[in-house]
Amino acid sequence: VLLLSLVRRSLVSATVLEGGVRRFVLLDSVRSVARSMLDELVVDVDAWYVRHGEWMLAFVERDSPQLVTTAGQTVRARFDVSRRDLHLAFGNAVARGDRSTAVRLVGAQAWYWYERGMVPYALSSIRTALALEGPDEPLAEARAAHAATFMSAIIETVGRVSQWVDVLAAAAARADSPAYRMIAATQRAYLDAGAGDAAEAELQLAASSAEIAAAPPGAIPEWLAVNELHIRGDALRALGKPAQALACLDEAHVRATTLGHGWAVRGTAYTTGKTLLEVGRAAEALGVLLSAAANCVRSGDWQSACAAVNIAGCALTVLERHRSDAEVNAERDQVVPRHDAHTGAT
Repeated sequence: VLLLSLVRRSLVSATVLEGGVRRFVLLDSVRSVARSMLDELVVDVDAWYVRHGEWMLAFVERDSPQLVTTAGQTVRARFDVSRRDLHLAFGNAVARGDRSTAVRLVGAQAWYWYERGMVPYALSSIRTALALEGPDEPLAEARAAHAATFMSAIIETVGRVSQWVDVLAAAAARADSPAYRMIAATQRAYLDAGAGDAAEAELQLAASSAEIAAAPPGAIPEWLAVNELHIRGDALRALGKPAQALACLDEAHVRATTLGHGWAVRGTAYTTGKTLLEVGRAAEALGVLLSAAANCVRSGDWQSACAAVNIAGCALTVLERHRSDAEVNAERDQVVPRHDAHTGAT
């Protein structure tokens, strides 16, 4: 009743998100007046900011696991509306040296930042949080580092990506997490395969498989198991084992679809298209890649859409459909500046 009264008086705006969920936000003018009155009121501002940070942390930690389910689009919309408050909570945690809150905030938001293409902001925020002195939060650090490896691959060097994998592996060891030890080993295998070190890549894949076999039931969340299969498929592609790669990617795609892990559905289609292209099946690759690009656009994942279009352009070139390739690339070049997507990695 109070909120509806404030909305009627134009003090609070109401936004209806997907699924009918409502979010209420103070208008900028109200925020400005409230800030100007702080000195006149008996308010412990520092305590208020601490409570605000606690509330925002509870919010993102509660909702972030749903980012990789069928509820992902709704949760991303909630995070979109709350972005300014989340940024404020993080900045205040950093300012008061609250490492625990800062690291947990970046851990809970890292995958959201990745899917929204907020790559430079995300990597800067994660580095800032991890550099603070204070209590260890290894599980949150592992979550952040896992997403950071993907984001780093978009705009940074392979050496930087490798450093993030090191951060992930160290955090996984401190957290005694078989799930993140598994994913760190598979990500290391992918890097080793790309560097031409097939023997070390095979050792890392074996280490990841051992973690999966030894993990107690429920110790590996399904979304991380799907991510592992996706990365394993890409590593096997780089090792020149396309049949095994396609089998992994197919299983990952099916499980991601069942879970509702939208990024993995799109990502496995992209990597499948890339694998098909490399073994001379350009026509099949083109169909998979264009379907993946369309799915990315519908989901607002412009980063992945551009990546899929880039590889689709390669397929069109192989098929000697040069005019279509030029038209697709022209459309992509118009999209990139509008959505701050990065195409250099692909």
